Amino acid sequence: MAERKIRVLDTLLRVRRNEEERRARDAALARQTLAAAESTRLGIQQAQTDALNEAGRRISQPEFDTSDVRAYYQYERHLAKSLDACDADIRELGRALAARQQVLLEAAARRRMIEVLRERRLLERVQRLRKLEQQASDEVAVARARIERLRGESGAGGNSQP
Repeated sequence: MAERKIRVLDTLLRVRRNEEERRARDAALARQTLAAAESTRLGIQQAQTDALNEAGRRISQPEFDTSDVRAYYQYERHLAKSLDACDADIRELGRALAARQQVLLEAAARRRMIEVLRERRLLERVQRLRKLEQQASDEVAVARARIERLRGESGAGGNSQP
């Protein structure tokens, strides 16, 4: 009976470990997605800085084309809007990552609970086996003592008869 319970717990433990691994992969994917979004944000910031620097360089030239400079400023405004959208995405991805990490923590707690329960069942089984072994050892000792006592009685009885 206890053997069956342990096998059931082993199966459940495998399921919990698989669930935890799946949740860990989900969290890792969310971290990668967040890192990619942050990298994109840095790229947009760099492009924005480059556009402003180029516009400033063109303005400082003695003969500059205003439509050229206007295009750089329009491009910079476009990048600013993209940066705002990217920031919103990063915030949303951060929330999603936090939620996935929480789910991962809960899965780890459920797995650990099954591990603890399995360990308890194994300890109970070991204690039960030790108890049975001790009982068997006690029975052997009692039987041996009884045999020796019977031998002693028959040996003493045999010596007293002439």
